[in-house]
Amino acid sequence: MTNPVPFPVEIFEEVFSYVVEVRDADLLPKPHSIPFMLKASLLSCALSCRTLCRLALNAIWHTLDSFKPLLKLLPFDVVDGTFMIAGEIPDAAWKRFDHYVRMVKRFLLCEATRSHPLVFRNAVYIRLALHRPRPFPSLTTFICTTEKFSYFMMLFISPHIREFVYWFGTEDNAKDIAMYLSCLKSEAPLLRRITIGCLGTCYLPVVLQFHNLRHLSLCRSDPDNGDISEPKRLDSLSCGHLEYLTELELDIHGLSMDVPAMRGRSDSPPRRLERLSLTVDPYSLSTAQGILELYQDSPVQSLELLGSTSMDMHTSRELFDAIPSSWLASLATFTVDC
Repeated sequence: MTNPVPFPVEIFEEVFSYVVEVRDADLLPKPHSIPFMLKASLLSCALSCRTLCRLALNAIWHTLDSFKPLLKLLPFDVVDGTFMIAGEIPDAAWKRFDHYVRMVKRFLLCEATRSHPLVFRNAVYIRLALHRPRPFPSLTTFICTTEKFSYFMMLFISPHIREFVYWFGTEDNAKDIAMYLSCLKSEAPLLRRITIGCLGTCYLPVVLQFHNLRHLSLCRSDPDNGDISEPKRLDSLSCGHLEYLTELELDIHGLSMDVPAMRGRSDSPPRRLERLSLTVDPYSLSTAQGILELYQDSPVQSLELLGSTSMDMHTSRELFDAIPSSWLASLATFTVDC
């Protein structure tokens, strides 16, 4: 009798990687609860045999959309719908916590909903921050959809983080977001993608310090608010420092910045941009023209120009005239709504 040939573990790894990829794609652009049946199926795989155990557990813990699974590894109580850590935490509980938290690669932090009804006391985050100030050593993606961005978000900093997404922004959150970005600058050398929703453009001075970014998307304000009456002045837009950027999406309506001067100061103007999307209005026309000039040496394949309701024919024509002729050879998609 011939010995059976073992099934290649690499094939299992490919299958579970595909499961994670499809699941995460389904959670975006608006993150929601991870399907219970998928978790149950993966858990069954983990319990079925030793070969599948590690792969299935990594798939289960790869993406979390709540603190609940992690905090349940520690002694806890739920009082009136509020989650709290109970008593002292033994070393064995911390070891169990550390074992599973190392598997978390992607975290989607959402508001409390029907699927996530529990509210966590601030004391929970304080105790966690004291004992594990950087609890996610393997985290690569942090997506936050909560309206409030607090200093507890500092828990979501990892040397391996590559993407940060924050859908909402308010002036009340400005200091906390700026502090978080500053920490990412010093502790996350692999960060490549930043997306910030409302008021995102206000963080340009901090964001532009990330010289190794590949993707940058910043919105000015909620489009439902309509046009703004007065422009806001920001310091010079040093996009020339983002020489590795391949995708840039900026809502600059209502913003006035000095861009053209930066091109002359750059020893090596950016040459890698492939996709550019600009939302502009008459106030930001010169800014948009400067950005178009700044990236004229890049092989832009996709260009999107979006205008506000205050854009007139003359302003639109000036914007179109600023499109570099050098892009004619590379441009494949051109979208206009001005």
